[in-house]
Amino acid sequence: MLFRSRDFFPFGTECGYVVVENSCKYKIPVNYPGSIIVEHCLAMPLGNSSFEVIYRFLSSKGEVHAEGNAKMVCLDLQKNKPIRIPEKLRLHFAAL
Repeated sequence: MLFRSRDFFPFGTECGYVVVENSCKYKIPVNYPGSIIVEHCLAMPLGNSSFEVIYRFLSSKGEVHAEGNAKMVCLDLQKNKPIRIPEKLRLHFAAL
């Protein structure tokens, strides 16, 4: 989840994030010792307060080991309630 944290870090004081749905489909095992590369992108369109991140887990040879997604919701950190995706974050996403 390092990639997600790095992408959203500049906006951490404006809102928080929570995973509300998550899924993963495993295709082939990763053998020990092994490493994976995680690719991710945003699914469009964005919701009012939510967005979806799509993941692919690849070997260094490009084999797809798993595919998944996470639905994220922006939160007001003080009230712990969903809020609209801040405009600054929408513009950031549009630039990705």
